[in-house]
Amino acid sequence: MLSSDESDHAKFLPFNIESEYRETKKAPTLSDYHNQLLDRLKVEEYNKKNYPIEISIKMLNELKDPIYMNKFSFLNETLMGENN
Repeated sequence: MLSSDESDHAKFLPFNIESEYRETKKAPTLSDYHNQLLDRLKVEEYNKKNYPIEISIKMLNELKDPIYMNKFSFLNETLMGENN
């Protein structure tokens, strides 16, 4: 689970990904998304084991909530691994 400070840093990543997706129509793989998240959080290589990919999966699944009004069109491709 991310700390509140980490969550603050991470919350804009989906918006950046969506913007890029709308331009390129290429969704990131789940692994790519997770790596971007770790980069955004400035997680050192030795500490990455403490940030499993399940964090990104949970984060992306939460964005499927109707409250976001389907703002993130890359979600299904990334979660289903169509680009993997």
